[in-house]
Amino acid sequence: MKKIIRWRRVMRFGFIVAIVLMASSASASMGGIDHLPDYLSVSNFSVNRAAGFQAADGNVSVPSPSMPRKWRPGLTVHVKWTVSDWKHGGGGNYEADVPVDPYAEPGNVYVHFLADGNVRVVVSNYYPWSPKYPGPHDPIPQKQPWNDFPQSWVDRRSVSERLKNMDMQPKPQTPASPEGKQRLVRNPIDDR
Repeated sequence: MKKIIRWRRVMRFGFIVAIVLMASSASASMGGIDHLPDYLSVSNFSVNRAAGFQAADGNVSVPSPSMPRKWRPGLTVHVKWTVSDWKHGGGGNYEADVPVDPYAEPGNVYVHFLADGNVRVVVSNYYPWSPKYPGPHDPIPQKQPWNDFPQSWVDRRSVSERLKNMDMQPKPQTPASPEGKQRLVRNPIDDR
């Protein structure tokens, strides 16, 4: 009987702690803003392990990491991101502990990947293109690097164009097929 009473007290205490923690943090959405040059793009990012996917123009579309309702000095988040270099090929993975800009009330989390390589995290109820937005107002390039800088491994020709260019010349067969006709065979050596 004493074990049951003790167990209930532990459960009650855990429930109260959970309620207090939920009341002290706010949940919202998160978006990434890519200020990088046209040939670079932030292909994915995360904040405190909450995935943000591809950074673009700041549209909030994923749940944000839990942030306190009130900003406090020293508040930082851990940001990881991948940059793709569409012009030169390659890219790189990065991570940093980023201070969160001061905010007065909870809001959406915006992660700015600035052209100078810095990262800023802003919590706001205003969108980045609003004049009341407290974060940076650096230009947000409207880019599609996958169209502007096609990769060598992307074959943009239509299927019919690719088939026309394939070597489909008759090759002699030994022994001849039962019908005595040659079959069309693609020479794999010509593909090199």
